Amino acid sequence: MLAFLILVVSLAALLLAADLLIRGAVAVASSMRISPLLIGLTIVAFGTSAPELVISVQAAWAGVPGIALGNIVGSNIANILLVLGVPAVFAPIATSQVGLKRNLTIMLVATAIFMAMCFTGSLDFIDGAILFALIIAFIAYSGIAAANRRKADPVIAELTDVESVGHVPQKRLTMIGYIIAGLAGLPLASHFLVESAADIAVLLGVDES
Repeated sequence: MLAFLILVVSLAALLLAADLLIRGAVAVASSMRISPLLIGLTIVAFGTSAPELVISVQAAWAGVPGIALGNIVGSNIANILLVLGVPAVFAPIATSQVGLKRNLTIMLVATAIFMAMCFTGSLDFIDGAILFALIIAFIAYSGIAAANRRKADPVIAELTDVESVGHVPQKRLTMIGYIIAGLAGLPLASHFLVESAADIAVLLGVDES
């Protein structure tokens, strides 16, 4: 029960830390008059994935790769089957938006590359470098495409909608405080989350992934 409690508390702390980091970073970037497009493609895009990123990094360092892989594979399965599936049960979801087919194709290609790498038996430095280079290339491509496209692209529009982040601090000291709290909270919460998840896997006799 203690391991489950630590898991739940760590998850909540992880989400809170990521939220604080995003709000603080967006506030600082906005105060420096950085383009909303650049803020969306970097701070918002990476910030929303920060919980999964720090969990996988922590799991890899802790020697529990099953949690690192299961975290990503599981979240993508849940995003497609649960996050899209449940809303579709209650109301139709249009799939004719501009840019959707392009991004679906990129998603499928990225998934195929990831699967091919996993079938080699391990993900090493070269694999990581290739995957990281691909996300940088995608961000650059999205930015260029958004700047040149006349038709509204809902994917880009969502990324550049800085207001969707919610209330951001206005005072510089508060901005810095948010960022520090986020940067400190993410690795700390991920550490306890990974440790508790590994303990639960051992107690239940199941694979970490």
